[in-house]
Amino acid sequence: MRLRFVAVWFLPMLAAMVLGIAAQAADVRRIALVIGNADYREGALRNPVNDARAMTAALTEHGFSVILRLNATKPQMEEAIAEFGEQLGEGGTALFYFAGHGIQVNGRNFLIPVEAEIRSEPRVRLTTVDVEAVLDQMGAARSRVNIVILDACRNNPFERRFRGTGGGLAQMNAPEGTLIAYATAPGAVAADGTGANGLYTEELLRAIREPGLKVEEVFKSVRAGVARRSNGAQIPWESSSLVGDFYFRELQPAMAAGPSLLSARQALELALWDAVKTSQSAAELQAYLDQFPNGTFAPLARTRIAAMAERKGAPGPSAAGARPPEYRPRTETKPPVATARPASIADATAIPGLSKPGREAYQRFLAGGEHRAFAVAVAKGAGFGWTAGNEDANRAVWSAAYNCTKSARSICQIHALNQSLETASYERFARESAEAQAALRTGTVQGYFRDENRDFGVPPQEMLRAAGYHADTPLTLPGARTIYTTELLGMLAASARPVLVDTLDGNHHRTLPGAYWMRGAGNVKAEGDEAVSELLGRVTGGLVASKATPVIVFCLSSQCWLSYNAARRLVLQGYNQVYWYRGGVEAWRAAGLPMVRSVIHAQF
Repeated sequence: MRLRFVAVWFLPMLAAMVLGIAAQAADVRRIALVIGNADYREGALRNPVNDARAMTAALTEHGFSVILRLNATKPQMEEAIAEFGEQLGEGGTALFYFAGHGIQVNGRNFLIPVEAEIRSEPRVRLTTVDVEAVLDQMGAARSRVNIVILDACRNNPFERRFRGTGGGLAQMNAPEGTLIAYATAPGAVAADGTGANGLYTEELLRAIREPGLKVEEVFKSVRAGVARRSNGAQIPWESSSLVGDFYFRELQPAMAAGPSLLSARQALELALWDAVKTSQSAAELQAYLDQFPNGTFAPLARTRIAAMAERKGAPGPSAAGARPPEYRPRTETKPPVATARPASIADATAIPGLSKPGREAYQRFLAGGEHRAFAVAVAKGAGFGWTAGNEDANRAVWSAAYNCTKSARSICQIHALNQSLETASYERFARESAEAQAALRTGTVQGYFRDENRDFGVPPQEMLRAAGYHADTPLTLPGARTIYTTELLGMLAASARPVLVDTLDGNHHRTLPGAYWMRGAGNVKAEGDEAVSELLGRVTGGLVASKATPVIVFCLSSQCWLSYNAARRLVLQGYNQVYWYRGGVEAWRAAGLPMVRSVIHAQF
């Protein structure tokens, strides 16, 4: 019991320390100036405006206050640079991003406004913006970290006119505390790109969202990705004199406006779990549960306490503050006997929250023929569903889950199938998921897997696809954000994980740890389709604190519209943090990441 006393005394003190440190960190401002020029009078470009908007969204996501200018003239660029400098402060972080045409003259780099007419070399300094002007603003502000990103190495129509210019941009020596990043090596050029974003910026957007990478590692990841995808034709470059560490997204990120209590508790939970995770004392594991009854490792802690209690004949874990039944289903300690039903199967009172009509239905289930199943809602008293006389066991499972989902409008579990209890499969799923999630580490995989980032040339669509589900999908989904394996790994490895929704059709399969398998969530029915969408929204609503909670939807692969449809349905239901894991099960498996055997949670 000593550890429990120490935890109760120590955690509030540690929380105050964490909040105090984080509050100091929150005082440091992140300011960015983002410019995207595409509508040039000569040499118009395809992607810079898209690139600038995407960078603005990503930087805002990571706590930057962003000044955005699109298709800017020279006066507009100069005014934006001046405003940028005025907002910078000593000790803060300054970031400048430019996508568009750039030119070098005698070793100096100039960024070209959209209205520029460059007829001769002497006109360059008069009609363009010198990159040194940006560095001067950063230097005057004495920012701790300065980052300059120049996606301005495209094949420039002006360069061929002048003797003093060269292809691409010239290498610049980065002043102290500065990193200068180029889309390609000095003197070389980069392609504008054929997709929504340029190749360099597309890789950059993915890398800066990956948690736990220092800024140098971010650009190293970008270089590797661009080089691989361009077959070595384009090699990004950096010049750096940074003297401290900088992360776009830390493993335990605090919000830009200041840390929340949740972020502090996440750090505390990890510290306490590290102290007890190898313990053979039920009291020490219970100390963790007392502090974090709904914590990341609570299912694993309860399972271990129950195992200790079974060995010693002692009471199991405390029920105070326990998770809902889906996280701690009842465990049948004896295997079912084929010739006789164990008493626990026949005992309807053993099902938590089952109403009197439910118990009567359970008796009818017991009396039914083969291929029957009984499902119960995990929310207490929410409902049940059952079926009998199906052609096979799988059909019985889907029918019972459908009946339960429709009546309870919440997550359900198959309690019994034919002669056997199924609760042990949910216990196994919770245990394996907790173990797999605890083993996840960022940085263990890099790159992309199984076509998850492949552009099939299919445009995104607002309407749900009603046929041909297993076909090539778009790269993006309206109202949701496409997420890739490395970023998803980071989100799942963090303490506050999102809700995972598996929409795969078919039978039991290997899935991502902790994923709720909502079979049929992506199917489109000729009749009652709106009802299916509304029901999916209700079921998901029972799993999240609010519609701002991140929800990640996936199915088998990038050739599966079921997840596209389900994600789109959640967007239309008002969920505003929907992520589409396009690569799905195949990408996760190809990355060598841990998987678990699925259990049904809902059927539509």
